[in-house]
Amino acid sequence: MKNTAIALGLGAMMALPAHAGAPTPPAADPVVAEPVMTPAPAMARDWTGFYLGGRLGYVDLGRDVRGDGALGGVHAGYLQDFGNGFAAGVEASYDRGNSVGITGTDLSLREVGRIGARAGVTTGDFFIFGTAGAARARVPGLGSETGPFGGIGVEYALTDNVLLGGEVLYHRFSSFADSPLGVSATTAQARVSFRF
Repeated sequence: MKNTAIALGLGAMMALPAHAGAPTPPAADPVVAEPVMTPAPAMARDWTGFYLGGRLGYVDLGRDVRGDGALGGVHAGYLQDFGNGFAAGVEASYDRGNSVGITGTDLSLREVGRIGARAGVTTGDFFIFGTAGAARARVPGLGSETGPFGGIGVEYALTDNVLLGGEVLYHRFSSFADSPLGVSATTAQARVSFRF
């Protein structure tokens, strides 16, 4: 028994130096989580600025006269984006319609000029607006008359500087050029604008 205890003790002492000088396994590298890349929040489009463009569409005459035809022209304006989903501004436009004949006469609506306000909501690349103001129309043979107009429209920002859109406007001229004729005109036009 004594010999067995001595043998075990010597064996343990001999094994100790063998483990004492043995290299220790390296510590495992800590696990580092990959950083999560979150996309930058999309910047809201700023609609502020001056713009200039062209328009083309159709006009339908009503009330005391009837007629229809093509109408096209130019527009210019300024829009202020208030940064809270709302934008407003002013716009002037001029349309010419050589083919807008008044049924039963040799008269035609020749020109319509407008100045008015636009206001509406901005949602990303879209501006949805209402517009109202004063319009002046000319019918050769009858003269010119001023009346109110109003309507709705939408614009889409194709790029920062190119806007595509459309609008429908209703015009009312109570007594055209001191004649008993009352004229209404509804226009539907596509428009392209260049912002600078």
